[in-house]
Amino acid sequence: MVTVARHLIDLQQQERKKYWVSFLDKMRRTWSLREVWHHVNSVRGKSRRQVCDPDSAGKAQELVLQ
Repeated sequence: MVTVARHLIDLQQQERKKYWVSFLDKMRRTWSLREVWHHVNSVRGKSRRQVCDPDSAGKAQELVLQ
């Protein structure tokens, strides 16, 4: 049982390493730090939520009246 668990951990580490290497290969030298961190955070599963307007109907009406 322990050898199976160890084997699965090794496989997971290998896959993570392959993914990271492929990510680095796709990076462009022209990327800004902002773009790099955006992609790193997206890989981590972190993203910024857009804040919604609490009164979207009122805002829409305001825009129509302009």
